[in-house]
Amino acid sequence: MMNRQLFLFQRDADLFINRIIPQYAKTASIKRDAGGYWLNVHWKCGIIAALTVQETSQALGETQC
Repeated sequence: MMNRQLFLFQRDADLFINRIIPQYAKTASIKRDAGGYWLNVHWKCGIIAALTVQETSQALGETQC
């Protein structure tokens, strides 16, 4: 998945969970593959999906929709 937000370290992924819960998501779990760590997010709207680069920027307040 090209748009998935990757984290080099598990602790960085873990810290980002605090940025999206409870404002945007219900829960999130950390997954790992050859590219690094990523978040599988259970969004409040009922969708379960990987955290994207754009969603990361929105949560950090860097972009607005």
